[in-house]
Amino acid sequence: MASTFVGVELGGDHARPRHATVVLSRCAGGIELRHWCCQISSDENLLEYLASMSGPSGVIAVHGANAEYTSGLLQRIWRVLDYRILYALPARHRTRALVRVAVDEVQRAFAAKADAERVSVLERLRSLKPPVDFHALIESLDRLSPQAKSHQGEATLRAGLCAYAALWCWWHGPAGYDVLGADAETYRLAPRMMDYEPDIGPRPY
Repeated sequence: MASTFVGVELGGDHARPRHATVVLSRCAGGIELRHWCCQISSDENLLEYLASMSGPSGVIAVHGANAEYTSGLLQRIWRVLDYRILYALPARHRTRALVRVAVDEVQRAFAAKADAERVSVLERLRSLKPPVDFHALIESLDRLSPQAKSHQGEATLRAGLCAYAALWCWWHGPAGYDVLGADAETYRLAPRMMDYEPDIGPRPY
């Protein structure tokens, strides 16, 4: 299976989990939008989803507003999938990494404007390197009911930004991200605000 890059937005709490995910995958033609899920209603279902979709190589990037709940679930993901929380990503062909991201920082790093809407940020990712076309995801979320769009849709957009953060860090290596926090409890990773170099190509496996 090719390298995969999974973005996870953790919502709710232990009693009422509401998670969203977006999965990107490397293929011969570049990076494709492989799958997304707007609402995963239990922690156990999330772990099963990650086990089936994450693949043997790549990065999972997780964001959650509830810090205590997120930390606990990160530990479960770590144990179940045998991931390591890494402060630097080793050679991609022999690693799987689990990282925590801050969606606001991801959004700010990739937005043309600091207050840009998430949809416009995702659309802009088609012009970066590596490019990803999120059109199918945005189109699908537009068809949700107004109530579902305000909750499930927003969570899935955040998961999409997380997925691209995972891809960016894998693609560009240590030059592509900032480590925020001093230890595993506060450790977060976000794309570095930088001038994108158009001549940087993908590294071989």
